[in-house]
Amino acid sequence: EKSGVDVVCVFVPTTPNPTSGLIIMVPQSDVIELDMSVEDGLKMIISLGVVVPGEQLEEIQKID
Repeated sequence: EKSGVDVVCVFVPTTPNPTSGLIIMVPQSDVIELDMSVEDGLKMIISLGVVVPGEQLEEIQKID
């Protein structure tokens, strides 16, 4: 409120336990909302990026 900028709280998980982490406040304009469920996000975090949602895997394969 004091800065006049809309901010959101973002949880940044840490390793090796992704249930611990930091909560940071960032300007809402810097946030990119993903079309990903919480379940898929947690799978990606816990697998260290090895498991990704199907749609994103297709996009990654197109880039390679």
